[in-house]
Amino acid sequence: MSTSKSDNRILRADDRVEIQFARYHTHVTPEEPLPKFKEDLAKGILEMKWYDAADICIRGCYGKIHYGWDGEAGYGGWARINQDRSQHRCRFISEVVPKEWQGEAVTFAGPMAFDLHGGQSAPILLHVHGTRTESTCIMADLSRKSVRGEYDFHFTFHPVRVGLPDGAHYEGYEFVTGIAHIRVFPNLVPYGQRMIFEFQSPIAHHTGNTGLTIGHCDSTRADIPALQAANGVTDEKLLASRERIAREMIAIRDREAATIQFLKGTPRVEVNAANRLGSYDRGERRVTMYPSWIGIGTPHENAAVTSEKLTRLMGQPFDLFRYQGHISRYDYATGEFAMDPADRREWEIIAGAAKDVMFSGGPHHPFLTLLRSVPESDYGKVVAGGVAEMTWDRITDNYVRYVAEARAICPAFTILQMPYELDNASETAEGMDIHYRFYQCCYRAAHETNARSGGHPLRVAGPSFNNYNTGRWTRWMDGFLARYAADKDPRKRLDFLAYHCYQFPQAIPRDAAGQEAPIRQLLESHGLDPETPVIIDEAGIAEFSIFDEYLDLVNFSNKQLASACWLLAIQHWYLRESKRFHPVTGDGWHFGSLCMGKQGALTNRAKALLLRHRMPECLLESRAEPQTVAEGYGLYSMASSGEGRMAVLVWNCSPGTFLPGLLPVRYPGTEVVISNIPEPLRGKLAKLTIHSLDLQHGREEQVLTSPKCLKLQKIDRERYAIDFTPEEVADLDHIHSTVTEVRIPANGEFRTTLDVEEHGIYLIELEGI
Repeated sequence: MSTSKSDNRILRADDRVEIQFARYHTHVTPEEPLPKFKEDLAKGILEMKWYDAADICIRGCYGKIHYGWDGEAGYGGWARINQDRSQHRCRFISEVVPKEWQGEAVTFAGPMAFDLHGGQSAPILLHVHGTRTESTCIMADLSRKSVRGEYDFHFTFHPVRVGLPDGAHYEGYEFVTGIAHIRVFPNLVPYGQRMIFEFQSPIAHHTGNTGLTIGHCDSTRADIPALQAANGVTDEKLLASRERIAREMIAIRDREAATIQFLKGTPRVEVNAANRLGSYDRGERRVTMYPSWIGIGTPHENAAVTSEKLTRLMGQPFDLFRYQGHISRYDYATGEFAMDPADRREWEIIAGAAKDVMFSGGPHHPFLTLLRSVPESDYGKVVAGGVAEMTWDRITDNYVRYVAEARAICPAFTILQMPYELDNASETAEGMDIHYRFYQCCYRAAHETNARSGGHPLRVAGPSFNNYNTGRWTRWMDGFLARYAADKDPRKRLDFLAYHCYQFPQAIPRDAAGQEAPIRQLLESHGLDPETPVIIDEAGIAEFSIFDEYLDLVNFSNKQLASACWLLAIQHWYLRESKRFHPVTGDGWHFGSLCMGKQGALTNRAKALLLRHRMPECLLESRAEPQTVAEGYGLYSMASSGEGRMAVLVWNCSPGTFLPGLLPVRYPGTEVVISNIPEPLRGKLAKLTIHSLDLQHGREEQVLTSPKCLKLQKIDRERYAIDFTPEEVADLDHIHSTVTEVRIPANGEFRTTLDVEEHGIYLIELEGI
C-alpha cells in the first residue's frame, strides 16, 4: 500500500451493517436481547425498515455458508442481495470521519463477497450518501473491478480469495471474497459525520443466484497483496474463472437448446378410458399455511376469507391443513412457552376448515436462538441437557400445554410435526443427536396428550428435513432412522415421515420421482415398517424465488400459473411412486397465495387447485407428449371418470419457468384422443366443456394494472388490503370455459384439439346429455 498522507485516510466502511427487508422470511432468527427487532418480528413489519445486521442471525441462510477472506465461516454480521430476494437492500455505515481531515479524500474499506452464478453481468447498484447522494453500478461478474461514481467517488474491489474453502465445484458457479475500497473525494465527504454505502440489486428472477455479501470485519489494515499471494489470486486466475463459468454456461445453454428442440415435437394426449386405475391421491385438498406475520399479510380475516371461499367452492373442507405456527410468547428467563393471541386467532380460523390438521411449530425458534450461541464443540452438553433454561423435559412440557390449548380450539389437530428444517442448524453427528432429542420431545408430548384425553389420537410426523434433492438428505434420514430404531423408549412412535420437495432454479419437475426406492431401503435397513407413509410437507416452486415479481401483480399472476404447473407435475410423479406419498399443495406461503384483496379474489394457483378438484374419483390411463425423459419438461395429462362424466387435465410444464432466455414452449393444435369410451355414450350426444387457464384467456390483467394494484411496497399486506369491486372480483375469479354439443363416435374414440400456451392448464369434461 502507498503511505502518502492522503492514502492513509482509511476508515472502516462497515462500522455498522444494516439490512432492509422487502418482507420477512423464516430463516431470520432474533438473537437476545433485541427488544425492537422482536417487537417488529411479532408484528410482522420487517419491511422497508433498516435493521442492524449484527442483531439478526442469518448464518447458514438457505443452506449456504459464506466465508471471510481468511476462510473462516460466519465471520460476522452480513447481509445478502441476490436475484431471489432482489428487493432486499444492505448497507455499510462508516466510522465517523474526523473533522480535522477537512479537505482530504478518504478511503473506506469493507469486506465483500460475490456469488457468481450463471456467468452473468449481474448489476448491483451502489448509492453513496454523503453531503449528497451519488450512484454507480457494480458488475457482479467482476469484469469491472473498478468503477467511478458520477463525480466524487471511486469504487475498487480487491479479490483475495476465489472458490469455496472445501474446494467444491458447481457448474456455472464461483465464489469470490475480497475487500472493497471506496475512495470518496472532499466534495462528497461529510466531515464529522458518517457515510452510508447502500447496495441494491435490481435483478429479475430466474437467472440464478448471483449475490452480494457485505461486512462485518475490520479490513482497514488488511495486507491485500499478501492475502492475494497466500491464496494464489491473480488477474489471470480471475479471468480463468470467468472463462470457465462462460464455458459451463455454454454447455448448460446447449443442453437447454436441445431440450427446447425436443419439446418442439408433435403434441398429443392419449386417454384409455377402459383402463381404470382406481382412486387417486387428492393433493389439491391439502394446503399449508404459515402464521400471519410471515406469509399471509395482515392476515387473520384474510385467512378466514380464503378458507371460507375455497371450502365453499370445493363443497367440502380440506383433507389436511398444515399450520406452521411460529407466533409464541416465550420467557427466556424461565423457559415458559405460551400461545400468542394472534396464534389463537389462527387456530380459530383453521378449526372446521379441514378433516385433519398438522401442526409444525412450538418452542423450536427460541431453542435455535439459544443454540446459536453454543459452539459446536459444546453440542454434547446440549444433547445431554438442552440449552440454558430450555431443558428437554421443559420443551416436552411446553408442547403438552400448547397442544392442549390448540386442540381445545381445533379438535381436528391430529398430527404433531417435528419442527421443520432443524437439519439446517448443524452438519455434525451431535447436531443429529440434538435433532433427535427434539423429536423425542414431540413423541413424548403426543404420548402424554393421548394418555390425558380421548378423541382422535395425536400422531407424530418427522424428521421434517429440508429438500429431498439436497446433498445431505440421505445421510440425515439414515441418521434419524438409526437413532429411532435404537431408541428403547416404549412411548416412541413414527406415524409419518415428513420432508420437503421444493423446486429451485436448476431443479427439474422429475425431482419428485424416484423417492420410493430409497425410502423403502432406508426403512428396511433399520428394521422399521417399510410402508410408513410420507407427507411431503412443502412441495412446489420455492416462494422465495418469485417474491421479487410479487410486487407487480401481473407478474405475480403469471408466476402463479408457472408455479401451479409445477405443483401439478410434482403430484403427477408422486402418483407414480406409491400410495405412501402425500404431497401438500404448495410451500409455506401457499395458502397466502390463493386469494388476494379484501374479498378473497382467486389467484391462478387457486383456480388450478379448483380445476384439479373437479376431476372425478377414478383415475384413467393417460399419457402426453412431448416430454423429456430425464427432466420431465413438456406436456402432461391426467384423466379420470365417475359421476357420469369423464375429465382430462392437460398442462404445460415449461423449462421457461426457471430459464428466462428460452423461447416460449407452446403446443397449438394439441390432439387429445380418448379411446374405449363406455358403450352407453357411443353414438350419443354429449356435452363437451373445456376450461382454459392461461394468459390468453384470463381477464385479470386489466384489473391488476389498475391504479389500486400498482406501487405495492409490502407485497402481501397491500395485496390483501386491495378493495376490489364485485365486477373486478368476477374478472379475477373467472376461468374461461366453452361448452359445445358433440356426438361420440360409434367406435368409442373421441378426438378434440387444444391450443396449449406456455404454463397453460386445461380441463376437458365430457358427459352425456
